[in-house]
Formats: sequence, C-alpha cells, structure tokens
Amino acid sequence: TGLPARELAWVASRLAESFNQWFARVPWREYDLVGLSVCFNQLLASLATARRLKKEYPGLPIVFGGSALAPDMTEALAHHAGIDFCICGEGELPLLRLCRFLLQGENEIRLPAGEQAARSEPPRLAASPAVPAKTCQIPHLDHLPVPDYGDYFAELKQVFGPSAFIPVLPVELSRGCWWRRCVFCNLNRQWRGYRAKSGERMARELTVLAQRHRCLDFAFADNALPRRPRERLFHRLANTAQDYRFFAELRATDAKSFPRLARGGLARVQVGIEALSNSLLARLGKGTTVLANVYAMKQAVEAGIALEGNLILEFPGTSQAEINETLAAINLLMPYPPLAPATFFLGADSPVAREPRRFGIRAVHAHPYLRRLLPFSLPFGVLAYRGDRTRQQRLWRPVREALTAWQQAHRQRGGRCGLTWRAADSFLVIRQQRPDGTVLYHRLTSASARIYRRLASPTPLAELCAAFPRFPASELRGFLDELARKGCVFRQDDTYLALATHDKGESI
Repeated sequence: TGLPARELAWVASRLAESFNQWFARVPWREYDLVGLSVCFNQLLASLATARRLKKEYPGLPIVFGGSALAPDMTEALAHHAGIDFCICGEGELPLLRLCRFLLQGENEIRLPAGEQAARSEPPRLAASPAVPAKTCQIPHLDHLPVPDYGDYFAELKQVFGPSAFIPVLPVELSRGCWWRRCVFCNLNRQWRGYRAKSGERMARELTVLAQRHRCLDFAFADNALPRRPRERLFHRLANTAQDYRFFAELRATDAKSFPRLARGGLARVQVGIEALSNSLLARLGKGTTVLANVYAMKQAVEAGIALEGNLILEFPGTSQAEINETLAAINLLMPYPPLAPATFFLGADSPVAREPRRFGIRAVHAHPYLRRLLPFSLPFGVLAYRGDRTRQQRLWRPVREALTAWQQAHRQRGGRCGLTWRAADSFLVIRQQRPDGTVLYHRLTSASARIYRRLASPTPLAELCAAFPRFPASELRGFLDELARKGCVFRQDDTYLALATHDKGESI
C-alpha cells in the first residue's frame, strides 16, 4: 500500500469502525434476501459483509452478482465463503426467478425452455454454467423499465441534506461489445450476444430521468456506443433545448462523428487508444491504426470534447521497434492532451489468458495479492503470469518517461492545445508551442495553405495529386514530409494528416 504500518493500522481501525456502524444501522431481520455486488474492488467488502451476516444471521440467504462475477468463481464462493446464490451475467431475469423461488418455497428454480437449476442443501445456485446464458438475458432492451434512482437520492439527501451534490447518472444504450476482439479484455465474459436500445427509446429515458431527478449529466456505461442508435439519439438531442452533458466510450474509428456527437452534448469520451504502434495494435486486436488514433485525438480537440485514453505498457512480446514507433508518435502528439499509462494486467478469461503461449506467456497462476488476502483460491479478475516481464519493464521505461514529460508539458500550457492554425483568404499561420515552452510560427501561403487545410482528415497522397494536378507527386511528398519533420503533419505510409487544430479565439 505504501503506508507505514502505524498508519495502515489506523486506516484499518477506522474502516472497521465505519463498517460496524453501518452494519448496526441496517434492519437485517426485515429482509428475506441480501444481494451483494462484485465489481472490481467491491469483492473484499462484499465478502466481509457476507461473513458478518452468516455469523449473526445464518438463516438469511445471500446472493452475489455483478460484472466481475464469473461462473468459475461460484463453487469457491459457495464452499469457502458460504454464499447461497450466485448470478453470473445479466441479473434481471435470474434475480426475479430467484425471488419467486424463495417466496414460493420450491425445490428448483424454473427457467425458460424447460431449463432448471436445482437447489442444493444448503442452497447455493441461482444460475449456473449449465443454464444457457441467453435464457437469462433480456432479449429486447427497449422493454426494460426506466431506471429508478429514487432510493439513492433519498439516501443522498439524508446524508448530505438539501445541499447535496448533483450526481452524474449512469445510463446504458447497449449491453455487451459489438467489437469484441481486443485480446486483453475480459469485460464481457458473462454476456452472450450484443443488444442495443433504439435511439428513440434512449431519448425518452433521458427525458424521464432528467425530469424525475433534476439531473443534466449522464455517463453511458456501454463498452462502446452502438453506431446507428447513437447517431439517431445525438441527432435528436442536438435539435432540442436540453443542455445535457454526456460521458461515453467510443472507438477511434468513430472519430468522424465527434463533431455531431458534441452538438448533442457529448462532453467527455474514453477512446480505446491502447497503443501507438501499428503492429502492436494488430496484436492487441484493436482493428485500428496509429493514424486513426491520432485523428481521434485531433477530432476530440476540434470538437471541444475532453478525450481520455490509455496507453497499455509492458504488453508481452513488445519489440524494440514497436517501442521506437511509440516514442516517435508521442513526440508528434505532445501538443494534444496526454494519454495515461496503463500497465498491462492479465485478465481472467481474456483471449491472452486463454492462449498464453501465443503471447509468449509461459505460465499463469493466481495473483499473489489475492492469495495473501483470501484464505481460499478464487479465480478472480486479475491473474499473475511468467513471461518476459523484466524485459518489458526495461523496454517501456523510456515510454513512461515520455508520458510524464507529455503530462508536464500539457499542464504548463494550461491544458490548451499546443498546435493551432488560423487563416485569412490567402494564407495560414500555424502556432506551435514546444514542450520547453518555446513558440514557433509557420506561415503557409496560397497553394501551400490550401493543401494543409485539405489534410483536416487523413488524406492519401494520390487524392492530393488529383486535387492539385499542377504539382508533381514528388514535390507534394517533399512538402508534406518537411511539415512532418517540423511536427505539423502526421504521416502513415502515403497518407497524411494535419496535426494543427483550428483556433478561432486564442491570440498569437
């Protein structure tokens, strides 16, 4: 933890005191079933609550569920933690059937199409790997009711009084992932199939939530917003008088839609950048390129959207050439808001974990932190592995340092973009602020200015040659390569992108 033993003991005592006070306030005898979530860092808190409940109320059944609960965890939770029921994956239908099962006192949980999950003695199972997951999922998300956060707001008012903060409400347009090819990802191991609401239904849901809870800020919980419903939703929102603001996750290949989405209220976006090397992106299964990532970062700046993106470090098998490509890209991207470092971790049931030798991993085992925290083995989210970790740590060290320098440069600029252009009828001026604070200006006139503005999106050299036929290809390439050396253009093969963003207000 990084805390001295004395401070850690103090934190532990305060946590125990807070937990005891909370536990004493809950009228547990009034409940017939207690549900506890397991999502990332909720595991230990949920296990501690379950252990206390089993000690003081041994007859009160407990159900575990949540995004981090997987089928291979249920047996260990039943045998070692005394958890009565586990719901893996989507929860609405299994939880409804579990409640009916408990209320009616039946000996089995009835499921669609003749499927059943038998109750053991003591009870342990609400939905098991033997039950087809699709029978436990809502087939059409438009049929779901609008979420009701009334209990949350009542507690918020009780704790903080009338001056309580206004929260960001979570909403969902889809479930699952329509891409589902990223080799490091294990976020969707409980889902079966991909489903999405219609844009029209989502718009109605937002209206109800905004009016019911007097909130204007929403965060989409989707892995990546689905294209068609998303476009319909944000087109509709752009033509209303509602000042909604949204967070969403999108792919880099969605960059062209950023201006339209911004008009509908998209304020922050998480883009799955992950890498700045084309070969590394291919191995990660991203289905994109460095050029597409750079364009997404530029489009976010142009549209006034705060982009949050990660760079996965120490991915097994990364080569020195891929490190060099990454460092070269970071050097060009310094004017933009920085990416955050995200050290690779081995997610349970991710494609890398299922085929470790394909990625140079020699052995996979339980994470040592989990072994120290729990008295039993539990195949929870993050695994440990043996491979080329020491080599990767050494290779990626310059990238970590470059990311730190990028973050420092961004802070020194006050969060503004460090590469912008302004234009008049026949010329264009590029303002370039280097990481050391030095400001350079580049003036382009006549055809040079028109060529640069043509590179607002990725443009192949052949297309430029067709648009400016009086210039030989070699002359155009030389001009663009010179701008690339100056850090004003990004080049991938024979496709070019202007890096400067249009500045309509900053004085130079």
